[in-house]
Amino acid sequence: CVCGCGGVCVCGMDGSRLCMDERLSSLAVTNFNVHALSRAIDECRLPISANVVSLSVIDQRPMGELLPFCRARSVHVFAYGVLLGGLLSEVWLGRREPLDKELDNLSAVRYMKVVRRWGGWRLFQRLLETMAAVAFKHQQTIAVVAMRWALQQEGVSAVIVGSRLGNPACDTSAESAGLFTFELDDEDLSAINAVASMGRDLRRKIGDIGAEYVVEENGTPLAVF
Repeated sequence: CVCGCGGVCVCGMDGSRLCMDERLSSLAVTNFNVHALSRAIDECRLPISANVVSLSVIDQRPMGELLPFCRARSVHVFAYGVLLGGLLSEVWLGRREPLDKELDNLSAVRYMKVVRRWGGWRLFQRLLETMAAVAFKHQQTIAVVAMRWALQQEGVSAVIVGSRLGNPACDTSAESAGLFTFELDDEDLSAINAVASMGRDLRRKIGDIGAEYVVEENGTPLAVF
């Protein structure tokens, strides 16, 4: 499994050598949109087995075109960013909006910018309240509900969740055991999606999948958080 990133086709430059490497049976890519993934599938000798993309309750960009395309082409989707760097947690429920310097990891700083682009802290608190109610119903946590939500999106094969020991917002190792003991029902999904839909469409605010990692020829990021 070898990763490309940000929609840069694996079959260009070093990618072309990877496609001819007989030791490899397949390739995985990261943040490929439909155009880049289609090109990679068509041009690469090896099958593309997986696409790792950012997906969360507030960042639903893959759900428009990418997930159906991946299902049709038998490409697994692995979702990261599901917990927004630990922001989707009881730790932040009912708290004031933090300053970037008050966040204890770079992922949280990045996803705080996403939250602001999406709808701001007040709306995010409403989302946390809704997810907390769902979590209470199932005797789970907000983090587990967020992971369960992602897994129940058709076409998502797995979620990738980081863990930082000693940080209660970023250590889900114990509670994750409950992830496969329940499912969100239609009422749960409707409640969560109703609040999520009140925010802005991040595809319009940030760009397509991977746009935040693409740098133009003049060195300017395509999407600035």
